[in-house]
This record gives sequence, structure tokens and C-alpha cells, in this order.
Amino acid sequence: MAANVETMFYTREKPWHGMGTRVEKAPSSADALRLAGLDWKVVQEAIYTEKGGIIPGYRVNIRDSDRKALGVVTDLTVDELDRAVRRDSRRYDGGMSIF
Repeated sequence: MAANVETMFYTREKPWHGMGTRVEKAPSSADALRLAGLDWKVVQEAIYTEKGGIIPGYRVNIRDSDRKALGVVTDLTVDELDRAVRRDSRRYDGGMSIF
């Protein structure tokens, strides 16, 4: 069975897959991120077509340490998405409201 683990840390007892950095006691949050190999930042970049045109409305989240693409997201911010959901809930006319 695959562990599907890139990096991690564990305290005291080695996990079944044997992967990770061993520590004796729980580290601080900053040390935990470093020990787990998660001390990288997410960078958002535009997405381009094969012909070099920007795909509007979408961005790709990239890990800055190795430039690995983590996923594609829309340009909507959390506030814009929340407003859209609320607006849609007001349009619902089935006698029930989400909010």
C-alpha cells in the first residue's frame, strides 16, 4: 500500500510506511513546518494557452520551492465567492434559505 507522502515528521514512534523526520517532542509551529518539509510558499501565476494567450479568470497555484503546480483556482476572492453564494441563495424561491 502506497503512503502517498512527500515529506513529513513524526514524534517518537515511526509510522507504518517508515517515512519522515523523527523528533522526540512536539515542535513549535515554525519548526513543524520546516521538519515536515512544508516551509515553502504558494505563488499564484497566470495560466497560458499553447499559443501564449492568458486564460482569463483562472490562476495556477505553484509551490515556490520546486515550481510544482498544486492546482488551478478562479480569480474570485473569498469575499466575492461569499457574495455570489449569498446572492444565489436569495434567488432560491423554494421556500427555504441556505442562510
